[in-house]
Amino acid sequence: MRSCNLEQNAVRRTATWLITPMDRIAVRCSPEAEEARQAQPDVQGEPGKPAEQGSAVVEFVFLVAVLLIPVIYLVVTLGQMQGGAYATVELADQAAKILATSKQPALAQQQANQAIILAAADYGFSAEQFTMQVSCSPSDCTAPGTAISVKISLKVPLPLIPTLPTLHTTAATMQSEATQIVSSYR
Repeated sequence: MRSCNLEQNAVRRTATWLITPMDRIAVRCSPEAEEARQAQPDVQGEPGKPAEQGSAVVEFVFLVAVLLIPVIYLVVTLGQMQGGAYATVELADQAAKILATSKQPALAQQQANQAIILAAADYGFSAEQFTMQVSCSPSDCTAPGTAISVKISLKVPLPLIPTLPTLHTTAATMQSEATQIVSSYR
């Protein structure tokens, strides 16, 4: 063992050099030098404070709250909008077919409304969210060869947000139009 003097940051240390069996050199410092070493900053911490441990978990939780939850909400909203688009296409097509093929024109509108209620429930929407406009060209909807056009509109609500009278909670308005020709053989 040999004694040596080390000088670092104006702190005088007395160190002892040891040769380990694995030919590595280790330095042992006096108690005063140990206190001076602990006062110096660690690689990851501030002077006198321990290194940061466990901060990755906190950062992960923070990033999940800030990034992942809005992304999941966006995916759910886009899925609901896609469901609304499919619903409007199906409802417009079914209503136009019912109006064009009904053997009792007086009941055709009621049958079309009933089809809208059933199909809307299949897609998770209520019938009150839909509006239907029917137009005929020429104006007599029962004459053979008449083109019956049905336009369906749906206000897709934002998911997980309750509907309040003063709060605008519509994500999008989907519209679809379908046209059927009244057959001469109905």
